[in-house]
Amino acid sequence: VWSDLTLSGEDIHNAYCIVMPDEARPWDTINLVAQQKYEAMARELNRELGARQAEDDKPITAIKCPSCGQMLTDLKGHPCL
Repeated sequence: VWSDLTLSGEDIHNAYCIVMPDEARPWDTINLVAQQKYEAMARELNRELGARQAEDDKPITAIKCPSCGQMLTDLKGHPCL
């Protein structure tokens, strides 16, 4: 598990360079306006990824018994187990 999955503008630029190698240039050679656009793209992607992650972080409150299909919130006393 990674501790920080936050994308930077430079990360977005590096991905662009992989997809479009003929147009690739080092990060420190692109102008400030282009760097700002990459940073804005990174912020938006981070916002979207954060929203998706929040949806995935729901706690598991029940499991389905593989034998009978009943949804269980407590395994104690279930006849199949």
